[in-house]
Amino acid sequence: PLFPSSGKLRPLEALVLPGGFDDPLGLAELVDLTALGGRQEFLRELGMRALDFPTYAVSHLPAALRENSVPAHKRQAAVELLSSRIGELRDNKAARQALVLTPLVLTTDGSSRVATECYFDTSAVRDCLDGDANFAELPGDRNAAVRDLYTWLGVSDKPRLADVVRTLQELSGRPYSSLLAGRIQTIL
Repeated sequence: PLFPSSGKLRPLEALVLPGGFDDPLGLAELVDLTALGGRQEFLRELGMRALDFPTYAVSHLPAALRENSVPAHKRQAAVELLSSRIGELRDNKAARQALVLTPLVLTTDGSSRVATECYFDTSAVRDCLDGDANFAELPGDRNAAVRDLYTWLGVSDKPRLADVVRTLQELSGRPYSSLLAGRIQTIL
């Protein structure tokens, strides 16, 4: 049997029931309950499953957000959705593994990167990395929730050793000056 979804007909096994959250990227193949008169229980009896949020976060979001074609406003909506429901994911290792490898963090240069490439804008990071860092952009209205999500994913407020070493190697290759020596001393 075929069922309506986004103006098309799809087989039962390709569709899911809405799971009680908005899909900002329109990734999930949701059955159109309106076209079926809201017969959710009937569809469950036929074997259609509801899309829960952890499954969406593990299976749908990462694949979509790895595509460069996703516009910034939709990425922002995905980040806001994840940050508003982080409690459902915090203890889910599969969700963390999938999302850590996803370019989810919106940065001040307008790009999206994986969390382990990003930093919060702190004086320690600026001083040690000479301002050469990918700084996470935190929206004003959901700042704390997004910061919590980014921290869970691996954005750091302290310079990572590998980045400090890279900066020191780059600085040590420059001609000596007292300003440069002071800069290296600040890092060390």
